Amino acid sequence: MMRRVATLLAQNGIPFDIDGNRIRCFPHIVNLCVKAGLRKLTALPPVPLSAFRDTVEDSDPLVNEMEEDEGDDAEVILFDPVSDSRKLAVWFKASHHRLKHLSDVIQKGHADGTFSPDTLPDVVPLKDMDIRWSSSHLMLKRLILLHPAMKIVLQDERYTDDERALLLTDDQLRRVQQINSFLEIPHSVQEIISAEKTPTLPVALPAYENLLSMLKSFRKQNLDIADGVDAAIEKLEGYLAKTRKTRIYAMSMGA
Repeated sequence: MMRRVATLLAQNGIPFDIDGNRIRCFPHIVNLCVKAGLRKLTALPPVPLSAFRDTVEDSDPLVNEMEEDEGDDAEVILFDPVSDSRKLAVWFKASHHRLKHLSDVIQKGHADGTFSPDTLPDVVPLKDMDIRWSSSHLMLKRLILLHPAMKIVLQDERYTDDERALLLTDDQLRRVQQINSFLEIPHSVQEIISAEKTPTLPVALPAYENLLSMLKSFRKQNLDIADGVDAAIEKLEGYLAKTRKTRIYAMSMGA
């Protein structure tokens, strides 16, 4: 489509720079960056590039290149609390009786003062989706919230030792909290963009810069997951390095 626009404008003597005027989708770029980070921290299920790629003839070479890089990061994750969290969420959601037991524990906690409805509401675990990093954030956030009640549930004698082993250890929970804090950064930036009724470039482009700055600051304080944060930073910097060269970037940042 960009080439078509350039052709039509050229016929009327109007110059048009395809690369200089091409604007990428903010959520899509953030998705690629965050998934690059998650891939260093957890074993993500493989997703075909066709799930993301623009299928039209005039697809975006830069975005396609960023997607191609996704397959280069595959490695064995020895300590994978995100995957363990997913198993725990699936275990609960696979049984109505387990969900009922969890709800009963929460409601009893509300009644006897063990839990506050404000800090631990009667909700169910969530499972993430392969192609949406934000669903991983929501899954981990919900699991952290429910962990005290899950711990009580799995202490019940009706469950086997293998089932009790699904509960996250203190070290696993600590890492999950770190990763969730990492995911909270792009989530909060996207929330700001979403709050705009009509997001414009002077809003979106500075958001990339803010995201990059926040990730670098977060990395200094969370060296345990630095590999994941570095991967997200590298992907975002690669995109920004090319975007900063365009005329429209300078105009948007100065608006």
